[in-house]
Amino acid sequence: GKVGFRLGHGITLLYCDVLSVDSLYSGRDNNNKLLEELFMRLIHVFAVNVRRYRIQGGFSQEALAEKAGLHRTYISAVERERRNICIENIEAIALALEIEPYLLMMPISKEGD
Repeated sequence: GKVGFRLGHGITLLYCDVLSVDSLYSGRDNNNKLLEELFMRLIHVFAVNVRRYRIQGGFSQEALAEKAGLHRTYISAVERERRNICIENIEAIALALEIEPYLLMMPISKEGD
């Protein structure tokens, strides 16, 4: 199923796949619903930004993966919100894209800036 939520600052409602993070919450009760939604938002924002910066940079998934020292299927999984990525890989992807890592966590405004 899909869960929707607002990113704030007038950004339209976005949806992300609950299955992308369900393994992180297996065995937990529903008291962490807000935390789960915030985490899913971050996973979604990160995935969208990796794809956006990859395409802007003219990289295929394979080329980005090679430059970052990762496997192509890993980049694909990140972009599909199927990976809980570690800080070292966030940094590797940002370095390969020649951007600051924090930019991968920033929600995109309606204007796309």
